[in-house]
Amino acid sequence: MTYKVLAIKWRPKKFDEIIGQEHITKSLKNAIKHNRISHAFTFSGPRGVGKTTTARILAMELNKVEDLSSSFDIIEMDAASNRGIDEIRSLRENVAISPAHGKYKIYIIDEVHMLTKEAFNALLKTLEEPPEHVIFILATTDPYKMPATILSRTQRYDFRRLSISNIVEQFKIILKEDNIEYNEGALKLIARKADGSMRDGLGFLDQVLNYSEKNVSLENVQSSLGVINDQTYMQILDSIYKKNVNNVITLTSQSINSGTAIEDFIADFNIFLRNVLYSMISRGNNEISVIADWVVNNSHITQMEIVRLMDLLLQFEVKSKFSKQSNLALEVLMVKLCNLDSIIDIS
Repeated sequence: MTYKVLAIKWRPKKFDEIIGQEHITKSLKNAIKHNRISHAFTFSGPRGVGKTTTARILAMELNKVEDLSSSFDIIEMDAASNRGIDEIRSLRENVAISPAHGKYKIYIIDEVHMLTKEAFNALLKTLEEPPEHVIFILATTDPYKMPATILSRTQRYDFRRLSISNIVEQFKIILKEDNIEYNEGALKLIARKADGSMRDGLGFLDQVLNYSEKNVSLENVQSSLGVINDQTYMQILDSIYKKNVNNVITLTSQSINSGTAIEDFIADFNIFLRNVLYSMISRGNNEISVIADWVVNNSHITQMEIVRLMDLLLQFEVKSKFSKQSNLALEVLMVKLCNLDSIIDIS
């Protein structure tokens, strides 16, 4: 049997299987229950958080079908490759045709913000006076590129980035089903790299399983994905504030030599610092215990100090793309971070 990647194999088939978007699935289930169905929806949010999956489930629930491929009344379009006015004109012509089997003819238009201005204008005519049997579900990662006239004629649902705990919860379900051993810290590390996207997270988990087969350990995750655990970043941060330059340089060099790209090292360090900042704002409440403990034990460190570190890392991230000696530049940055008190902004 052909192997299915986890993102396809574990794609939700019911509203109750969708993780982290309860505010949306509850509203949609109630809308169906009480027959308050809008003629058009906009599903917006980051990539890989369930927009298209939710659109498909909504379409199947409305037309009472179990298999999307068996329905002629549910039409999916990718606006990235069908973005012109000719495609939308063809859609407008077909809209008038009644559904073949289901109650509605449902159009799911993915990445709708990619449509041209002319195509949007053509779509607007249909949205203004849609036939009763037609429903549009527009999915986009960038709703601000859509005309306000389109958005105002749809019922908008904003999908959230998934939390680390949301993604780890799904990982556990998958690994228990396949009897695969795992380290919870390793799952959190994969979830952190996914940065709020379940699809990315499942892709990374697939990659780790190809490397490690039946054991998802910290070592396997670090080796296969080139990511650094929170304990290492915490040691670096702690050494920065203790002005232990030697320790910071050593830990940084070890991380880069283990196979982590400098760009990934900086990006992940900034994500880690963001978690530290959030923990400081919430006074030590954080699902990552190593961060919560450090924040509680270092209450003298201010939020602005962490913001300053993040700002310098962001500046370095931009400049490093043009540097021919990025390793040297990274070492210089780390020395600078250890001596922030003695650096005065000339402006």
